[in-house]
Amino acid sequence: MNLCAPKVWGVVPVKLSNFSCVASGNTAYLNWQSAEETNASKYIVQYSNDGSSFKDIATVFATGSNSKYNYTHQQVSGTAFYRLKMMDKDGSFSYSEIRVVKFDNKSGFTIAPNPANDVVYIFTKSSNAIKSIQIISVDGQLVKVLNAYNAGQRISISNLSKGVYILKAVYQNNEMEYGRFIKM
Repeated sequence: MNLCAPKVWGVVPVKLSNFSCVASGNTAYLNWQSAEETNASKYIVQYSNDGSSFKDIATVFATGSNSKYNYTHQQVSGTAFYRLKMMDKDGSFSYSEIRVVKFDNKSGFTIAPNPANDVVYIFTKSSNAIKSIQIISVDGQLVKVLNAYNAGQRISISNLSKGVYILKAVYQNNEMEYGRFIKM
């Protein structure tokens, strides 16, 4: 969601090809990729709980064009607004578009077992059926899709590398929910 146009202070030779935020529990996973970085110095991750007063929460140093970056913001609740302050080596900067993440710590499903080795199951708390499942790595890569999910179906994760993953459930009414699990 773009709440305001990016503000530019000077000319900053940074172009983003992607900037996304995903909520899981009380954690926000921010992922972005640069399309072009010429004389870029760093990215300052900024957070706001009202969409207007932002504070710096992290600094990630630029590594070159086509680089992927991520940041994990923990212990977040309510509605969170994020943007990137993209800094050039000469001190000029610009802002990315603002991303909004809503935290509703009342997830409609449970992933079990968690952590898991080979398979996971989803147990829903609502009568709204899940129509598809997506598994996303914390760096934003889609690693598995189940387009025809049936309640109680085994979800094989044996081919995934060890780490933390986001499970995106898409319901029949096209609402979406996210959960997190750990592959051992």
